[in-house]
Amino acid sequence: MTRVLPRDIKNGLHLKTPEKPQPSSTRIYNETRKIRQEVRCERNTAQQMLALAVEAKYVHWHEINSETKDITNVFMAHPGFVKLFRAYPYVVIMDSTYKTNMYNNPVIEMVGVTPNGSSFLIACSMLPIESKECYKWLLKKLGDILDSTGVSLSVFVTDRELDLINALKAVYLGVDHLLC
Repeated sequence: MTRVLPRDIKNGLHLKTPEKPQPSSTRIYNETRKIRQEVRCERNTAQQMLALAVEAKYVHWHEINSETKDITNVFMAHPGFVKLFRAYPYVVIMDSTYKTNMYNNPVIEMVGVTPNGSSFLIACSMLPIESKECYKWLLKKLGDILDSTGVSLSVFVTDRELDLINALKAVYLGVDHLLC
């Protein structure tokens, strides 16, 4: 579903039917919200994201907090990129962004590199916090993608995130680690 700004909806209605009175911006906001809710089937944003991932056949894992019922530790990978990662599992570059989503949770991107130097997105993950335990969960899921192939990783490239470095040492003992 493409988001169209209310002013653009208003302008479009005015161009199509200039003789009719135009709806207020509030009415347009309310109607578009109602349509989004119908499409989402009363799911919140995180639930909708997971539903779309299932529909698009993404490789995905998530956990749910048993007390709050909130979705935590989300991992998603496009099937095409999983296939590419299985073909070129040699280098994984990991980095996170901070406070760029409505939950203010870190989003970690995992990028692979092909032999000709091209990069591709392997997967994205949203964690509740940056902790060794959360990173271990993430790294195990990344490894789960490769388990059936028998191929192992060679090099991880990360920034100086100590919890991530400690998790790498715990999950991938023989894999080299480089700082970027």
